[in-house]
Amino acid sequence: MTADPSPIAIYGDWHGHLGWALGSLDSAAKAGVRTLIHVGDLGLDFPGRNRGRFEKRLNQTLVDLGQTLVVSVGNHDNHDSVAKLKVEDDGLATFRSNIRILPRGGRTGWVPV
Repeated sequence: MTADPSPIAIYGDWHGHLGWALGSLDSAAKAGVRTLIHVGDLGLDFPGRNRGRFEKRLNQTLVDLGQTLVVSVGNHDNHDSVAKLKVEDDGLATFRSNIRILPRGGRTGWVPV
């Protein structure tokens, strides 16, 4: 395993607010960040009339910017949805192509590429 020398960005408490999220991704991209860590309360798959729209737009922006978001779920994330995801060999689950989930109590040996 070789460590990626590029910078990372760490965020929390977006609560499904797309403006905050997209602004953060854009700022990180301008700084050369390809790996982002979200430490909880992303607003992941939160029930309601807009369910799924936030993640769809967020993931598309991550793809466009060549970034990956690793999420440690918080109390404003849908734990039922996360629990249904398959944890892969790297210790992370995939919610969308560029949104990876660190399961509760989990750890990973994942290294950004």
